[in-house]
Amino acid sequence: MSSNEILQVEVDQHSDTSLFLSLRRGLLVIADDHASMAAMLLPGERSTGTGVFDASPASSTSREKGLAFEEQVVTLMQSLNCELRATQQSRDGGIDHQGSWTLPDLEVEVVTQCKNERKPVGVHYVREFHGVLNFFPPTTVGLFASASGYSIYAQRFFLRMTHPAILCTVDTDSGRLTSFLLNDRAQTLLHKLTVGSLFVDQEHALVLTYGDRSIQVDPPASESSSA
Repeated sequence: MSSNEILQVEVDQHSDTSLFLSLRRGLLVIADDHASMAAMLLPGERSTGTGVFDASPASSTSREKGLAFEEQVVTLMQSLNCELRATQQSRDGGIDHQGSWTLPDLEVEVVTQCKNERKPVGVHYVREFHGVLNFFPPTTVGLFASASGYSIYAQRFFLRMTHPAILCTVDTDSGRLTSFLLNDRAQTLLHKLTVGSLFVDQEHALVLTYGDRSIQVDPPASESSSA
């Protein structure tokens, strides 16, 4: 059952008795009829009049921002020849995408986690991500994407991680990378990959180079706008 969905369950087929169930804000709500369910609002909810309930606007906006950022990361990584697909939410274990990154002489599996928050990502998120990475082969690269950078403690923990991983920061306005950091294991696996900078449109932009080849870092949207 998805959140806020109302499910009618037949209890007794002979007496035509049913119960109405709804999963709302992590709670299973049970009522005898649809009208009772509509009247049974949890704090911060309002009825839409269609049997669907809205949670607090803030949480809805946060989910939308998160999904929009995940799509932005997919678009950005596509420009780097890395194809990502969203995971099933019920089975992701904290992983937002899985896919493969095709480089000139190498193809690596990639899993991601994306955070679109106001504050820098804390160490607990990076620690949890590291724990999830242990379930993947040692050649799988973990890519953590943030819209707000990382705390100093998160960066320190990242550098000690025993699984190949990348911390990157994406500017949500331009869709460009503003930081791209590899830990030791990732540098060993992707030893030809280097990160530099270039002056573009009066601003510094990151440039990824693999061997002697530059990898495109601008998202496709910026290409079409300049054409």
